[in-house]
Amino acid sequence: MIISPAFAAADTADHYSSILQDPTFWVGLAFCITIAAIVKLAGKTVSDALQARADGIAAQLDEAKKLREEAKILLEKSQKKLENTQKDIEAAIQDAQKKAEQYKQTAQAEIEAKLQKKEEAAEKRLALASEEAGEEIRDIAISLALNSVEHILTTKMDGSTGKDLINQAISNLPNLLSKEDLAK
Repeated sequence: MIISPAFAAADTADHYSSILQDPTFWVGLAFCITIAAIVKLAGKTVSDALQARADGIAAQLDEAKKLREEAKILLEKSQKKLENTQKDIEAAIQDAQKKAEQYKQTAQAEIEAKLQKKEEAAEKRLALASEEAGEEIRDIAISLALNSVEHILTTKMDGSTGKDLINQAISNLPNLLSKEDLAK
């Protein structure tokens, strides 16, 4: 007859009266201890791996936090530089406007001075031309007067009386033609 393992186990179970004497108990207990040991070792390995990963993530978070703070500081510095640059640009624009206004005023003053000089020079030339024209007119008038007197004297006066008057007029002519006498 063939004995099956289950039948054989059933026969042996009757032979053991206590659980501590049963080999199945000890096999089950060994299995549970083995599983617990494996879970404990694997749990420690998994726990270590998870802890290492958590530490890596925490380190990355710390690094990201530091980078964020550095970026924030750099942003603040950049904003300050931008504000300072804008202030410098505004100051440069105001300075350029002031200089342009000064150049404008200087140029206007120079132009006005040049115009004043040209006007004065024109007035002097006009006065000189007027004076020269007056002298020319005086010379022409004197010349006409002398020609007229000479013509009258030569045509209407004869002899020694006319010659005496002409000679006397010619001798007095420099005194009459002087500017001082003409001004009086």
